[in-house]
Amino acid sequence: METIASPFLARFRTGPAGRTLHPPWKTGFLCLVYDDDGLLLQAAWVPTANRKPRGTDLQLWFDWANDMVTFKTELGLSGSFWSDGYADFGTVWDDDGGDDGPGQPIDLDAWIDGRIEAMVGARQEA
Repeated sequence: METIASPFLARFRTGPAGRTLHPPWKTGFLCLVYDDDGLLLQAAWVPTANRKPRGTDLQLWFDWANDMVTFKTELGLSGSFWSDGYADFGTVWDDDGGDDGPGQPIDLDAWIDGRIEAMVGARQEA
């Protein structure tokens, strides 16, 4: 199985508008969903080609208009997110009581590469 070189965004940030691709990645495949403008909307690692992620699979959700990426399961109420050069953890509630700090400084490419590895590891353990 082909291992695709990083950085992830350089290769996959844009793609065919309104389509879903399944390029090989490690021992499985990425499920990449593109919006109608051809920007990456969602990314997940799946063990077989042409499979959609389950609601309990870790996924990346991209909000390019707000420069934010969220990493959680589709059904999850909490997860980590990256925004404006920082990664942090939060919940779907505005009043989750978290600190008001900006989070940990990290490059978006490095953060996403780490999240992709976490997806692969979580699925192989399941």
